[in-house]
Amino acid sequence: MVDIFATLPASIELALFAFILAVAIGVPLGVIAAAYRNSIVDFVVRFFSLIGYSAPNFWLALVGLMIFYG
Repeated sequence: MVDIFATLPASIELALFAFILAVAIGVPLGVIAAAYRNSIVDFVVRFFSLIGYSAPNFWLALVGLMIFYG
């Protein structure tokens, strides 16, 4: 139980940063895609968001480690 409380602040910080980053990227891209509806910009935003949504979490974690750690 002590280990959980020792690592809880770092976990909350990581989750909060991920949430802020997702909102900071997702909302502007959604607004841009809505403004340019049925254009190439809309299709590109939809394509990458669909890939990001359908990719397995463990695979995204491994890719994130390779990009940001190595």
